[in-house]
Amino acid sequence: MRLPALTRRTMLCRGGQLTLIGGLAACALGGTPPRHFTLRPLPASDAVTGPTATLAVGLPSALQSLHSERIAYQPQSRELQYFAGADWVDRAPDLVRMVMIRSLQNRTKLQVSAGEIPGLLADYQLNSILQDFQAERDPSRPTAPFVHVGWVVSLTRNAPRRIWSGMVCEARLAADDDRLDSIVAAFEQATWQALTLLIDWTRAVIGDDRATN
Repeated sequence: MRLPALTRRTMLCRGGQLTLIGGLAACALGGTPPRHFTLRPLPASDAVTGPTATLAVGLPSALQSLHSERIAYQPQSRELQYFAGADWVDRAPDLVRMVMIRSLQNRTKLQVSAGEIPGLLADYQLNSILQDFQAERDPSRPTAPFVHVGWVVSLTRNAPRRIWSGMVCEARLAADDDRLDSIVAAFEQATWQALTLLIDWTRAVIGDDRATN
């Protein structure tokens, strides 16, 4: 099923009201239940290398605009809207952490878990700030957006304590067309690109630290 095009017909939610881009019409809330989308983790690899250690992954922090199940769309630099008729299966930070954990499990030898397990003191703690997780208008391709995914990560060794911080994992990827399925596919591919940076950095930092301590 083909979904409406972004530039004129796709419904977005802004301020609790559904509107059509271009001001064509306004619609009351209700009607067809929204579709729910998820993201897959990076697939498992048979050639996993790197250090062994325990790693706890904290819930990414985010501004309220991204701390939501709604799929964000940024038509211009100072404005954020949301796609109508579509949600993530969980709030964006929770979804991103799930994909982080599963991807780290699939691509490293680390024993990875969530960061809020009572009594758990892992060797390392990975924290992040979810800065970007939205589709954005592409002026060169007005009928199809690109997806912008980015987070800043910090890694903490718990004993003896040391912190590595400031790594930026970011990716931008154009959607194939204006369908929601294509936009979500671009979210997944951009997330995988950012995760690859995260995993390579995490594996290198922990590997160097384990080799010298």
